[in-house]
Amino acid sequence: MVGLALGWSAAALEVLHGAQGFPVTLEQWSWVSSLMPIGAAVGAMPAGRLVQSLGRKAVILGLGPVTLAAWLLHLWASSVWMLYAGRLLLGAAVGAAIVAAPIFVAEMAQPAIRGALSTYFQILLCVGILAVYACGKFLPIWWLNVCCLSTSVLHVLGFAWFPDTPRWYLLRGRPEDARKAMLFYRGPHYDVDAELQQVREGIKASARPAKTPNGRPRWDSNLNHPSSGSESEPLLGLKGESPARDGWRALASPIARKTMGICLVLVVLQQITGVNAITFYTTQLFQGVGGLDAYSASIVVASVEVVATLVSMYLVDRVGRRVLLLVTGAFMAACTGLLGLFFYLQEGLHRDMAAVSWTPVILVSVYMFMFACGWGPVTWVFVGEVFPDNVKGLATGLSSTTVWLFAFLVTKFYPGLALALGNFACYWAFFALCVAACLFVALVMPETKGKSLDEIQALL
Repeated sequence: MVGLALGWSAAALEVLHGAQGFPVTLEQWSWVSSLMPIGAAVGAMPAGRLVQSLGRKAVILGLGPVTLAAWLLHLWASSVWMLYAGRLLLGAAVGAAIVAAPIFVAEMAQPAIRGALSTYFQILLCVGILAVYACGKFLPIWWLNVCCLSTSVLHVLGFAWFPDTPRWYLLRGRPEDARKAMLFYRGPHYDVDAELQQVREGIKASARPAKTPNGRPRWDSNLNHPSSGSESEPLLGLKGESPARDGWRALASPIARKTMGICLVLVVLQQITGVNAITFYTTQLFQGVGGLDAYSASIVVASVEVVATLVSMYLVDRVGRRVLLLVTGAFMAACTGLLGLFFYLQEGLHRDMAAVSWTPVILVSVYMFMFACGWGPVTWVFVGEVFPDNVKGLATGLSSTTVWLFAFLVTKFYPGLALALGNFACYWAFFALCVAACLFVALVMPETKGKSLDEIQALL
């Protein structure tokens, strides 16, 4: 569903030419493309609180009816304002999904395969982009919207019977539900008691303040100390205070601020290194370049992304998060730099590039392959696993809101900047930002490969 939402504006370019029966100007279309990230930024923050109070499953399941309503607005749109409303509503659901899904997977998975399972979110996101691109090429806009709408129905039917995560049940004082959920995800013949006890001890340990070398309290993860340690008491929140207030207070601690700072810089770099300029404007990027038609080139790029995320699933728990981000970031820098050179020769020096018109398709494909191997999935794997329990929803919500605000800035202003300064200037800026991203990972980001969620907290 997230992939369909991200790729729709590139796949539904015929709407710009009146395919839905009403005129749409280029300025209006830029708002159609960029309002989805604004909706996502708005939807992310309440989702962060709701995953704490209602649970991970409730938030994810609730996305089905919301996206269904959004696609109905797309389907029945009789004016650009209905498209605006549909894109905002769809964006709100996407923002909530980006918050809830990484938390759900990180808490459900075993440490040895947590990174691989977390990349499934990115794999299916890329499958959604590929599917909507293919529908945009071969189907009229009405059937394109019908196909997108059908996924919301399938989502509700498929996810309704899943339990929430064992960790969330333990945090809410529901040990029997936690055991049933663990058996559901591990299998009926798996000995879940040892793993449940490990999670339980981790939650209790995170409720006690850590000590600095001089013995002073440094970090209070849950801000409550269970009086009896019994499983019947929720381990989340202060008595008489809301979990949201507890989360904000815990987020003010030094280590939480440090973790929050690392995650915010990572997600900002993920967005400003060029991916949204390519994803939202893929068809426009290839128009006039020659070779493949724009829709076919977009399908090639999306197919490359799907393959890349499968590669990432294999590598993320083997080579680690830092190595993947460093290697893929270096390749992304090379691709954006060469794209800038291509467009400088074509636009700045007015050279005839017909003989190498395939170059942007190859460079964009390599860029998207590397992004989908590293910066796409690994950033969210990291965000989903580094925060303590009582700030996890709030902190992930803040990270997601930041992502979508910067996605809006890129998608809204990239076309105007490309027109005013040239594509080459924009891609050389992306090159510089990719270099900065590599430096940040090398100097600041810790490695979390193979560690349990509680070991990561101890490391931080």
